[in-house]
Amino acid sequence: MADYKGTGVVSVREAIQKRGSQAENALFDLLTPEEKQIYLKTMPIHHIPIEQGTAIIAKAASVLYPQDNLAVHKLGYEMADHDLKGIYRFMVKLATVPFMIKQAASLWKVYSAKGRAWAEPRGEKSAVFLLEGYPELPERFREMMSGYIQGTLSLTGVKNIKIARQNDDPNVWKWPITWE
Repeated sequence: MADYKGTGVVSVREAIQKRGSQAENALFDLLTPEEKQIYLKTMPIHHIPIEQGTAIIAKAASVLYPQDNLAVHKLGYEMADHDLKGIYRFMVKLATVPFMIKQAASLWKVYSAKGRAWAEPRGEKSAVFLLEGYPELPERFREMMSGYIQGTLSLTGVKNIKIARQNDDPNVWKWPITWE
């Protein structure tokens, strides 16, 4: 089922292409023929299967950050920076962290056809991002989301952002967040 908006794949494609043909060829060596077609043809408005989108993101992360155990998280962080530049970057700098977390949760329905996301404050400098109704959300995608959330919050100017993933309940995925 095509349940994930193609913006993530477009962001990844641009990051790989900035590294040159050697990086793109290394990625092509890792992608299945179906993943390669999705990688090459997806536009931001397209919806693709989350499994293929996740595989492309994870394989691209291994090309972009080959020695990094947190490569998928790091790529998610970079994707947030990519997606929120231009006029959004100015608005993000003016926003508070709780506002950004709530906005990220409300945007979930724009990017995914499954699940419901929301955010809950947990204190002055902590919150939790929650996603329910999507137990099959791939683990690597959840890892990328950790980086994306952290990258989004870093654009507000806060420091020492810590984000964890709680994978104990697939009915409600949780990302507790703290910052200074």
